[in-house]
Amino acid sequence: QQKSNRVPLFKRGRKSAAAANPKAQALMTETLRMASEIAAALAYLHSERIIYRDLKPDNVGLDLEGKCKIFDFGLARRLPSASQKKRNDTYQMTGKSGSLILMAPEVFKGEPYNEKADVYSFAMLLWNMLALDLPYLDFIKKRAFETKVMGQGMRPDVQGTWPKHAQILLQRAWAQDYAKRPSMKEICSMLKEATTTPTGASAGASRGYVKRSSFM
Repeated sequence: QQKSNRVPLFKRGRKSAAAANPKAQALMTETLRMASEIAAALAYLHSERIIYRDLKPDNVGLDLEGKCKIFDFGLARRLPSASQKKRNDTYQMTGKSGSLILMAPEVFKGEPYNEKADVYSFAMLLWNMLALDLPYLDFIKKRAFETKVMGQGMRPDVQGTWPKHAQILLQRAWAQDYAKRPSMKEICSMLKEATTTPTGASAGASRGYVKRSSFM
């Protein structure tokens, strides 16, 4: 098994390197590379009918070669085989499993869910990576979080300077309706487009401050 130094990434309060580094395009490319590696790991798990259920910054780190790895599979669960269930079918599992900020609405509500819950969490993590901040912290413990985010579909602001493919990915992957979210395999393709499209290399991470939603 490959050793890892388990360095947590994307902590709130960490200043964006691009804020002081003129090579912001390189920073964005590196951010998307790391996101692609996380997406590939989730896509593999989903291909094996495994739902991770606990994607968050503390469970993502770098190995000794600088590659992104996912840690801590304590909440992971294997879903019934594809021959037994159709695509987009859901399963009754433990509700409110994982990090609240990154948790899919259906998980928060205790409803049946599937691997698309991981897709939602990935979208929130990707936003975290691009913004170098965590969303909703001003009211995470308030009733407004349940009403606005989990009930009405409020999401953090997407910066127009971020790669276009990444913007589209976020909007699709954190959809309130799990059936409208893309698969992790599709997300891998979208991230590849984001890193290879010249117009998608704009360094959105160069802004240390990200405007809050009007609901906050």
